[in-house]
Amino acid sequence: MTCDCRDTLHLNDYGTQLKIQIVECDQTTGLDVPVDVSAAITLQIILKPPIAAASTKTALILNPPGTDGWIYYTTQIGDINEIGAWKIQAYAAWANGAWRTAKSSFPVEDIL
Repeated sequence: MTCDCRDTLHLNDYGTQLKIQIVECDQTTGLDVPVDVSAAITLQIILKPPIAAASTKTALILNPPGTDGWIYYTTQIGDINEIGAWKIQAYAAWANGAWRTAKSSFPVEDIL
């Protein structure tokens, strides 16, 4: 999994795109390769703040048709409501199975 949270998030930010690339290990090369998510029936991003329970958000394909594996969720008012280290994970389901990515993390800083 590749997580693209380059910008620092701050408490109560919204309108930020949280992006995750869903990848799998190529058994021949040992390298991560993008998973084609174009036929996925469910795409979600799970956000876990430091204290509160995790929340599941519906994700969208970043670059249609989705062959590069990138999905995203745009934060809404009230989503980023705790400072500290957050965890993020993607979930994708197809007709023949469902999988989660590895967890990643990103910081949320306080405001003045």
